[in-house]
Amino acid sequence: TAHKKTATLSGHARAVWSLNFLSDKFLVSASHDSNIKLWNIQRGQCYRTLSGHTGPVWMVKCSKSTAVSGSQDCTVKVWNIIKGKLIGTLNGHTKSVFTVDIHQEDNVGFSGSSDKTVRVWNLTRLECIVVLPVQGSLPILSLSHCNGLIALNTGQKISLLDIGTKKLIYQQDTLGESKVTSVSLRQLY
Repeated sequence: TAHKKTATLSGHARAVWSLNFLSDKFLVSASHDSNIKLWNIQRGQCYRTLSGHTGPVWMVKCSKSTAVSGSQDCTVKVWNIIKGKLIGTLNGHTKSVFTVDIHQEDNVGFSGSSDKTVRVWNLTRLECIVVLPVQGSLPILSLSHCNGLIALNTGQKISLLDIGTKKLIYQQDTLGESKVTSVSLRQLY
């Protein structure tokens, strides 16, 4: 069946780089305008705007009431998305943070950067607990976490890292001229 357009969400001043569903009612967006917006998609309205980054926000990921965002300002920010409050800023990356992920049950966040590191963050203490250097000349464009593993891509390589051992356990060069823009690692049941 065909889907009909129910609403156009207008409000960002620049391009939107990331969308993440919080529920069947709310959508979160991250934009080049340095803002994150929480949208009520049933009403087609912006419910809340989160400001705090000083550069484009490349990605936002949500889990329950917590969101993590990565920006060109080299930071990861942790938000209470429901209350619209900044919980804290995670510093450590030296270049743009293009990708983030979150594991709310363990209160852990993940970030990948142009500085060629993946960082694992304790979101309660707001501190970095693991730094994983990634070999290569290209920035980390996307990452995904599941069961102690991190899948990541640099556009030319897909890698799988073990967080516990801090070791590369798999790597595949992408073939041809095609570039990988996203990875997703999920447990199959």
